[in-house]
Amino acid sequence: MRRIHIATSVRGLMAQSDYHLQEIAPNFYADGKPLKTAKQVRAALQEMLDEGMEWIPDVNCDNYDSTGRCLGHPCKEEHNG
Repeated sequence: MRRIHIATSVRGLMAQSDYHLQEIAPNFYADGKPLKTAKQVRAALQEMLDEGMEWIPDVNCDNYDSTGRCLGHPCKEEHNG
């Protein structure tokens, strides 16, 4: 078995309203500081797209491809019975 982390679509976030992006801005960081405005978030998302990132990987994921998709993680099999 392997575990796959869920990623967030960069294009999906770009389609969100400024109000929503303003609310999630503190979850995005630049130079170690949280972003404060929707405009800053849009700029960060556009930068990701320009670099080829289509997905924002889960913060716990350390095995993702150049587009941001999780490549999977081994996990021990659980037996039900």
